[in-house]
Amino acid sequence: MRNCLKVHYADFRNNSLQVIETGTFKRCTNLLDLVLDENRISQVQPGGFVGLRNINNLNMTICDLKVLRPHTFGGMLRLNKLYLDQCHLEEIPSGLFLDPTTDGVPDKGITPFRL
Repeated sequence: MRNCLKVHYADFRNNSLQVIETGTFKRCTNLLDLVLDENRISQVQPGGFVGLRNINNLNMTICDLKVLRPHTFGGMLRLNKLYLDQCHLEEIPSGLFLDPTTDGVPDKGITPFRL
């Protein structure tokens, strides 16, 4: 997303998205709600969610995610709800919410977390 500085809500539900590429949301610093559910997302590349520091709600239900990497959700300082149900996840890695730019200090306040 190139010019989404003023966007607060983005709904990409029920498409054929397969990969969240590095830097996809880097300019989306004001995005509060992101809906990616019912896609074929099987991979989130490192830095795929960089820029979403103000995100409140991230919905990725019914995707094809089996593996999440450490730091996937790092930097999301205001994340309140994360929906990953029906994603077929095989494990939750340590460091999932760690921000790699803060030397491993965990992000604050993830509630609730639902798989």
